[in-house]
Amino acid sequence: MEEKVYTPKVNINNRNLSVAVFALYFSWLLAFPFEGQILYSLADFHQVSPHEFIFGAIAVHFAGLFLCGFFIKEMRTAKRLMLVAIAFSILASAVFFFHPSILWTIAIITSSFLAGGLVAAWGFYFKEYTPKNERIKTAADVLIYSNILMIALNMVAIHLSPHLGLGLSIIVLGAALKCVLQLPEKSDNVIHSTSKNTEDTVSIMNCPLSSRQPKKKKWYYWTLS
Repeated sequence: MEEKVYTPKVNINNRNLSVAVFALYFSWLLAFPFEGQILYSLADFHQVSPHEFIFGAIAVHFAGLFLCGFFIKEMRTAKRLMLVAIAFSILASAVFFFHPSILWTIAIITSSFLAGGLVAAWGFYFKEYTPKNERIKTAADVLIYSNILMIALNMVAIHLSPHLGLGLSIIVLGAALKCVLQLPEKSDNVIHSTSKNTEDTVSIMNCPLSSRQPKKKKWYYWTLS
């Protein structure tokens, strides 16, 4: 008789997905464009100075954080922005496998701007799927996980190869992109509200016609004899 092997199930809900997205993407941001060791190692490998575009990358990152609030008003738009930002970050990172050129500056400036928008757009999922009394815990989790991944990427870039570290950071971005694809586009509150309204409409339609018609008032007249 064969013995059944018990495999524990991992509960991957929307909250865990949102944490994974932020941790994966933010680790790339810290390890590469945001004065990360991957960027410094690549610049040292090609004997170029990274300082000419680092300040611009930081400036446009905060611009993306600020401007996102004016254009992103719903969760569907936030998810699309996150998909675009991660996809572009993968392409922008791939540019650094080639020799330094103006494409380096364009790639890091644009990806840093989109990164700011992604961090702001992620706030929709943070607010929606993390209860108020647990938001500090979620914020601590994403910072801890992203820093652990950042340290790992930095160690690879410093002690092994900057190009290997760059390749691993692209794999991390690919994992973040896969997690974003699984996130919902609509808020649970909207879904519950829509389903409730549908149930109310169905219940009204199923009511007998006689029960929906207003009852006529009966007037009783008393005659005095």
